[in-house]
Amino acid sequence: MPSRTSYFWYVDLARATKVVLETLLKTMANIMERKAAESEMPVLKTLLEARNRTDVAEDESLLTIPEKQLLQRWEEKMMKFNVLETRVDEAIFILRELPLLDA
Repeated sequence: MPSRTSYFWYVDLARATKVVLETLLKTMANIMERKAAESEMPVLKTLLEARNRTDVAEDESLLTIPEKQLLQRWEEKMMKFNVLETRVDEAIFILRELPLLDA
């Protein structure tokens, strides 16, 4: 039995960076696809079109309470997606633009 055991590790930093970058790019595509899908729901699409009409834009009291709540939930969801998209975009920027350490 050996009295000591030594472990040697090697990490291919370029390959690891590539894998993480690919995963982040897939994540970004999924976020964008999900945002589009959330906006294309039939009930919500009709409601968004109604909100953009001039009479409703001037007087939101024309919307019912459930419609206002649905719009508020959708806006909150879109804000969360935008924050997520910004964070992933920042990580992609860092991995693409910063040089790897060649130490």
